[in-house]
Amino acid sequence: MKNSILITTIILFMFTMFKKRYRVLNSVLRNPLFRKLAVKFAMQIPFVREQFLRQAFR
Repeated sequence: MKNSILITTIILFMFTMFKKRYRVLNSVLRNPLFRKLAVKFAMQIPFVREQFLRQAFR
């Protein structure tokens, strides 16, 4: 019984977060520290870095 309530709660939370993902993302990236961390993380991914540099220095 406890497990089913936990699983149901997690599924509902994930559904809500997916539905409002852009609002949540905008709220998080509004903070300069989180924005800086997100950019640092994204630039460590080779595909993202290559695409960004290709667009920036066209």
